[in-house]
Amino acid sequence: LFSAQGAERDAYKEFIFAQGLFEEGKYGLAVFQFQKFIEDFPENKNCDKAQYFIGTGLYYRKEYEKAASAFQLLLDEYSNSQLIGDSLYQSGECYYNLGNYEKAASSYERLIKDYPQSEFLSSSLYSLGYTQLELKKYPESLQALKRLRVEFPNFEKISEVQYDIATILYWEREYGEAIREYSNFISNYPLSEHLSEALLARGFSYFERGRYREAADDFGKVGANFRQGESLYSIGKY
Repeated sequence: LFSAQGAERDAYKEFIFAQGLFEEGKYGLAVFQFQKFIEDFPENKNCDKAQYFIGTGLYYRKEYEKAASAFQLLLDEYSNSQLIGDSLYQSGECYYNLGNYEKAASSYERLIKDYPQSEFLSSSLYSLGYTQLELKKYPESLQALKRLRVEFPNFEKISEVQYDIATILYWEREYGEAIREYSNFISNYPLSEHLSEALLARGFSYFERGRYREAADDFGKVGANFRQGESLYSIGKY
């Protein structure tokens, strides 16, 4: 009994020491100490947490390949851990930074499907949207970003999301939908740094739909005089 209690105390001290190093930003030392903790106390209840700290520390050091392996080890070895969802998100971030977008998307999609209550759900939808964008899978990107907008309207980057939804639709030549989405963006975020680009793209969308007067108005607002002239010519003003 006393031996078990002593081992538990030693494990606690070693874990707290490693955690302290992590909180001080000494990630290299923290990773080493957490690895030592797992080696010294392989049956301890905090081994999954230690493994998560290892992955996170490596991520903060921008050692993305090693970090991805560390999170994968957690997924493989601690399948009942409460940190599986968190690890899937972090794994996706590692793969994204490595440019391995297929693996990144797979990690985000698994979290979204299997862990819908995760605190990383909104971030996973966001990251999945831009991962699919990198893969040029525009319908899948739109699906993720639109779901993010509906379920998390107060997401910190929601204005960027709104702008990019409109822009993807514009790239896809869905000009009617693009007009609606750009109009929502312009109305809701009039001080955005993307306002001029949104007006210009909406102007082009109006032009493609044959709505030349509205196109001319938007081009005029951003000083696109040549395009404004084209639009006015199309409605017989010149």
